[in-house]
Amino acid sequence: MTALLQPGFYRVVRSALLGLQFRDAVDGRVVGEGLEVQIQDLWQPRRHQMLTANRSGIFALHAFAGLRGDDDDAIDSPTGPGRSRVDVRDTRGRYLPLALQPELPAGGLWSPDGGRASPPTATPHVRLFSAATRPIPVAMASLRAELRRASRPDLPAPWARLELWLRASRIAEGQADAAGRALLVFPLPRPREALLGASPPVGPPPAFEWTVTLRAFWSPARAADAVPDLDAVLDQPAATLLPSSASLVPLPALLLRAGETLQAARPPSSFVYVAE
Repeated sequence: MTALLQPGFYRVVRSALLGLQFRDAVDGRVVGEGLEVQIQDLWQPRRHQMLTANRSGIFALHAFAGLRGDDDDAIDSPTGPGRSRVDVRDTRGRYLPLALQPELPAGGLWSPDGGRASPPTATPHVRLFSAATRPIPVAMASLRAELRRASRPDLPAPWARLELWLRASRIAEGQADAAGRALLVFPLPRPREALLGASPPVGPPPAFEWTVTLRAFWSPARAADAVPDLDAVLDQPAATLLPSSASLVPLPALLLRAGETLQAARPPSSFVYVAE
């Protein structure tokens, strides 16, 4: 029997094995252009496939490693955890590379961190952290740091995760690259109330200065990663930042000023050191 499809009453729905949406960790906008997204079967390394973004910025995988997402009968068996790996690279140098390990079929949009960084109602997505080569968007503030290992000052502390806090509020989050270079981009906090009766300040007024704290999360196990798994980056333990490799006192609070790039290092040193 042949069924005729009538316009307005039938539509063909093609299910996907995996859907990935990437968003800028700074402003939450969807990023599709400029990304190279490739999935690989780790059991058969020669089997790999490039994913392309649709008009909504979603990278969809419809068939891979003997699986098809057209219907349930086409799925032979799940690939199992740890078999597939997705590598993401930004050809424009705005974002750091990352790796994901989804289990196929994922059943819709997939998020590696279970939505820990977003409200539960947000669309599942993968955050992209800024690379040190990213141009600073207009009207945004920034912090730069170059991280070294306190026990081996000649070696970087790659892939460390950083958070910038203003009192009890986290205002920025970022990640160091393979060379330990980190760039955090964020909107300026709301201006503070100017001090009553204070003398005219030299430089930025007190309303546009903030005392902030830089926190680090790092595991020496990440030092060997060519490109780290994003979940492993997010699960790194807290680490103490030091102004020098010989210091016993943690990195002090930093002074953020409007219109200036915040440098985490304390002169004469050009680096911030991570205690292991």
